[in-house]
Formats: sequence, C-alpha cells, structure tokens
Amino acid sequence: MKPTLFLEAFPWDLPSNQASSALSRLHGEVGVTGLSVWAVCPAVTQLGIAGGSVQLVRCQGGCFVEMCGRTEQPLKAPPAIVEGAGTVGALHEIAEACGKHALDLRLIVSASRMGGLVARHPQFAALNALGITSDQSLCLTNEVIREVLRDVVKDLAVRFTPSAIVLSDLSIGWRDGDVGNVRAPRALGSAEQSLLSMCFCAACCVQAQRGGANADEAASTVKRILDRSLQGDFPLHESLAAVLTEHPTLAAYARVQCETLSALLGGLVACCKSEIVVSRDLQGHDGLSGQLDPRLPGAILTRLGPSTPVEAAFVPEARRSELHVAASEMIGAEDHNFVKRLSDAVELGCAGVTIDNYAFLSSSGLTRVRQAMRFARRTAAS
Repeated sequence: MKPTLFLEAFPWDLPSNQASSALSRLHGEVGVTGLSVWAVCPAVTQLGIAGGSVQLVRCQGGCFVEMCGRTEQPLKAPPAIVEGAGTVGALHEIAEACGKHALDLRLIVSASRMGGLVARHPQFAALNALGITSDQSLCLTNEVIREVLRDVVKDLAVRFTPSAIVLSDLSIGWRDGDVGNVRAPRALGSAEQSLLSMCFCAACCVQAQRGGANADEAASTVKRILDRSLQGDFPLHESLAAVLTEHPTLAAYARVQCETLSALLGGLVACCKSEIVVSRDLQGHDGLSGQLDPRLPGAILTRLGPSTPVEAAFVPEARRSELHVAASEMIGAEDHNFVKRLSDAVELGCAGVTIDNYAFLSSSGLTRVRQAMRFARRTAAS
C-alpha cells in the first residue's frame, strides 16, 4: 500500500480565497494524501508564510466550530470558540475543498489542552505533586472533561466525516510548555519533567484508590525523588519507565492513570465513526501517553526529535504506525538526510508521514517534500 502523506495546518493557514487553489496544487504537484487540520487547539503563537506572506497569529486556543454536543444535554464545559484570524467558517471551507480535490481530511483535537477551558473551569485543571495547578492542562481523569472530549470527537466525526480524528496531548498531567524551562539548580531531564507533570488532582486520587494505588504515598515519592535529584545525591534515570521500575508505589499510581487513559481511548474508538489516530511526542517528556497499550485499535502517529532514531516511530503491535516530522527539520539540513529519514521510516513499516506545518513550507520546501516522498514510495514499492 502506498505510504500516505499529510500536511498539518491550522484553519488560518488556508485563507478562504486561496484554499481551493492551494489544495489543488498540493494534490497534483506535491502528491499529498490529505490535510490534517486543527479543529480544537491549545494556545499557540505561530509565525508562518501562509498565503505567500509573513503571518503572525496568536491564539488562546479553543474550537474552530461551535460544538453542538448531545441534543438532550448541552456540554457541561464547552470549549471556547476561536475568534479572529479569518477562522469563522474556515474549517467548513477546507473540508469542502478537500472533497473537491479528492484529499483526505483529518481533524486534530487537543485532548488535555483544549484552549480556554482551564481558564473558564479551573476546577478541572491538572494538579502536580507540589500542589501547583496547571494553567493550560485539563485532567482527563475527570469525568466531565472525558464526557466533553467524547462529545467533541463524536460531533466532529458526524459533522465533517473526516477520515480520522487525531488526538494530540492525550495524557494525564501537565502539558504546560514551560515545564522544560523551569528555573532549577540544573536543567530538568525527561524523567524529572515527567514526575513534575504527574497529576494528583482530586479525581486522580479517587481513581487511584479505586485501582488499589496510594496517591498520598505516590506524591510523597515524587517529592523525595525530585529533592534528591536536585541536590545531586544520585543521577536520575533518563526515562520515567526506569524510575517507575525502582518505585513500586509510584508505578502502581502511574498504572492506574495509564489504565484510565486506555479506557478513555477505547471508548473513543468505539463511539467515533472516524478512525482514531493517537499522536505521541518523543521529543521531550510525554507523560503517560507514551505508555498507552499499542495494541489498542487506534493508529499511532509519533513525533521524533531530529536526533531520535527513526526506528522509534515504528510500533510493531500498533494497528498502524506513522511518522510525524517537523518542517523545521528540513531547514539547514542536507536533502539526502531528510530523504533518508522518510524512506527509512517507510522501509521499517511506517504507513505514512505527517509534516508539521503547512505554513512553514515555502515553494522550495514543498518541492523537497515531494521529492522525499516520491523516493520513500519507490522504496516501499521495491
């Protein structure tokens, strides 16, 4: 089967008067399979070249269409509606243009960072072991948020009939962008960031008790580990998994959260008419989303850092593995390195590639994408 190629975009990246012509070129000249468009996003500031000119967009996050929810019961915590930047109706126009040019449409939903919700409903925010509430991340253990996510996903699937819903930020805990930039005696490693990000909100503590884990002991363990690590008493493991191996109480708590995430994902797969694709990020700490059972029916889309071996993108147990590549990897890189990265991923068994973001790709960048995917597809066919 020919590997797929999706370009990720925000609705504002494709102005209404340019969407159809841009998609025609992407399909005919670049050879893309489709677009992966944000439908519910976190807060973002983006500088791009959409429409042929420099564009700076600041967005507090939210939904690009008003959610209907279930007719018999409105959403208890509806996402904010994204305003400005030409977004009104843009998602509908892009969906129509994709249909016109025979392009698949995927819609991206930020599961735990649905923009605007934490500010409007702080009672649903993630809370770490130090008692600090996140100003960006919702806790997916909370049933109200789980219900909102289910309704949003179902509504998008019915209204737009996308080929897939891509779930971003599918994790329990902080997904705040400043976790990796916390001022500390030394730079925080991946495991330390993950521990600092673990959620101990009321909903998580109740769920832990039901699952046979002790939230108080787990939180105390996190504090002890961070204290010893920052004082330099012992080197902290690079991965959260290695830390959990040495601390059974913490491992039991994390297990309950993983089971909660897996149950949520399984329910979304069961109720959604579109395919569910889980986006996981291996560039930095990924909380618990990297520990989801890969045998779940959803496909897995893996974002790698430039130095991460491409083998990490292929998950043998998954229904389908795909590679998520940042367009910034192409800037200043040798053409043959970018081409080899894509072809290696396809040769390993990855069924497709998503490149983020369309607004970052100049005409020459799109040409490089076309050439790289042509080579990758020839590799797959040989």
